[in-house]
Amino acid sequence: IGAIGNGDWLEFAGTDFGGGALSFTARVASNSAGGTIQIRLGSPTGTLVGSVNVPGTAGWENFTDVQTPVSGASGVQDLYLVF
Repeated sequence: IGAIGNGDWLEFAGTDFGGGALSFTARVASNSAGGTIQIRLGSPTGTLVGSVNVPGTAGWENFTDVQTPVSGASGVQDLYLVF
């Protein structure tokens, strides 16, 4: 995905976390100062189960991996990534 703005979000309906997710990893790039990805369940304002900082990477093609622990995500739920 690209050209993300503050408050934008993605939905992954019916995500199966099984017995529980332990972490979230994303491969990211940012041409600016970066931002945050919130991991939420149920809706864009739903239960916050994790949050990860995205650093500025000095270009859209300079990727890095970011990871954060996740708590409370189990079973089948709608997953939202809020930027």
